[in-house]
Amino acid sequence: MDGKEKIIARILEDAESKSRAIVDNATESGEKLLNEATQEVAEARAVAENKCQLEHKEILRRKLSVAQLEIKKYNLAKKQQLVSQSFDKAFRMVLDMDDKKYLLFITNLLKMYAEKGEQLVLCPRGRKVVTPKLASEFGVTLSDKTAQFEGGFVLEGNGYDKDVTLKTLLQQLRFKYESDVASLLFGE
Repeated sequence: MDGKEKIIARILEDAESKSRAIVDNATESGEKLLNEATQEVAEARAVAENKCQLEHKEILRRKLSVAQLEIKKYNLAKKQQLVSQSFDKAFRMVLDMDDKKYLLFITNLLKMYAEKGEQLVLCPRGRKVVTPKLASEFGVTLSDKTAQFEGGFVLEGNGYDKDVTLKTLLQQLRFKYESDVASLLFGE
């Protein structure tokens, strides 16, 4: 090999050595970048999975909370329905009394609410059982009017009315004793 060929061989050898170094360096850098990227992806994935699990738990917690609230609302509605049925049954029991018991019921109400000089307005059922004589025993007079309510009566005074109808009395009793009735029904 002559000098020229040696120089060319040496240049080629140097170029090949440099290109191998560049390729090795690039491969090493590429592997390093790939490892770093793989690590970042793994870390990002772990963070995302953790966040997903936390969000999943939060969604489940909220759904459970909403479901429990719906159950409570449903139970409360059913309890209110049963309490209403109890008061409705009491209303029907008074209306279904025989005339003798109904007269005693009206007499007791007159004792509690009647004042001298008032007029007694009755419903059709009350007209059947209350006499003018009974009304006068409480200092009231029978009105010529017949009202269209179920049970009880209205006392009309000078500028005022007292609503002693069965419906009004039961509303007042319900307001006063609803929690007691619920306690009896549900043990709460």
